[in-house]
Amino acid sequence: MASDVGNRAPLKINFDRDHVIEATPRDTVASAMLRAGHVACTRSPKYRRVRGPYCLLGDCGTCQLRIDGHPNIRACTTIVRDGMEVASQNTFGPPGVDPTGLIDHVFSDGIDHHHMMVKPRILNQLMQVTARSLTGFGTLPDVTIEATPTHRQLRPDVLVIGAGTSGRLIAHALEARGINVHTYDRRDRLALEVWSQQPLPKHLELEMGVIGAYPSEGNGGRVVAASSPCGEDQRLHSIYPRHIVLALGSRQPTMLLPRNDLPGVVAARGLLHMLQRTGKKLAAPVVVITRDPAGERLATRLQEHVSQPLKVIAHTDVRELVGSDRVRAVVTATGRFDCEFVALAPTPAPAHELAVMAGAAVAFDGRGFAPLTDDTGRCQTTSPVPWDLWASGSLRGVADDHSDQARQLVEAITADIGAAGAT
Repeated sequence: MASDVGNRAPLKINFDRDHVIEATPRDTVASAMLRAGHVACTRSPKYRRVRGPYCLLGDCGTCQLRIDGHPNIRACTTIVRDGMEVASQNTFGPPGVDPTGLIDHVFSDGIDHHHMMVKPRILNQLMQVTARSLTGFGTLPDVTIEATPTHRQLRPDVLVIGAGTSGRLIAHALEARGINVHTYDRRDRLALEVWSQQPLPKHLELEMGVIGAYPSEGNGGRVVAASSPCGEDQRLHSIYPRHIVLALGSRQPTMLLPRNDLPGVVAARGLLHMLQRTGKKLAAPVVVITRDPAGERLATRLQEHVSQPLKVIAHTDVRELVGSDRVRAVVTATGRFDCEFVALAPTPAPAHELAVMAGAAVAFDGRGFAPLTDDTGRCQTTSPVPWDLWASGSLRGVADDHSDQARQLVEAITADIGAAGAT
């Protein structure tokens, strides 16, 4: 059963002081802003180009905003609360007014900052001060954090990182065998329920992102998980597992298209998930750019959540994306298609970074860098590690039916734990 958040009385958030945005309890800050037409969050550090949300799944960081006085908070994973104060970062006024946006026009041939204004020295110092004041990602919090996060140490038999389809299948199966399993996911309950109809694991830590894995720390390796810095109940966990199951899933890279970084250019999978979560249809015109049959299937699912007919275009037909403060159209060999959003459907890439940090060996598999595993999902490692490391689901390239793969992995872990107990 879905979380009882419904569509109760409208909530209101304040954006950049002058804009009041209505939202529902099912909204994230990003979904409320995009529905209200606010697609810009920040500017790029060097050329001061306008940036907005892309992946909508917590991966890319282009939706970072200042929320309730805390900098660098991902809008796409932050649940709306009534009265939130939300502000764009690294900006000096609205997108169309910010004078620093002229930098991109003045230096249209690029900036060689290593040789720029080197002499006289006083001019170089002035340039350095000015450049540093324009760049960066947010300023220090303007609120005092009184409480320290609650800290727990856990020593489970198995740590499952990721509660998507494969992660929860594996966690459930291990729990049913009486194995001590703890599952972590950075998403909230509603996001997970929208993602998959499979029941959630018993020992599940919600809104807890695993921020690091340290195989050689102390006498045994440690995994660190933390909750969002802007939440009221901040948590920090140190986990010392015997086995780690990496159910990290995949990420949505961008596509190599001219002006693919304009606000309003989003990942199709993230947009679909956002609309499923909110239960609201998108009224704005959308162009979907695909590169394979999987992208076309994604566009078909997305059409159910968009009021106007989608225009689906193969990425090889695209000449450029048009717009200044946001995307306005897609130009192809056969014409121009006006839109307010462009949804990119690239081939997903394995979310491999944490796997590498935990000690997994990876290799390029055509999609990206994926862990090297045997048939059961056990990872090859680059050096001795204090845990057995396993990979599952789309991290290994299994995008649809995870059941057979999960069963093999569960059997192998159960056998290892049983053998260790016997000795």
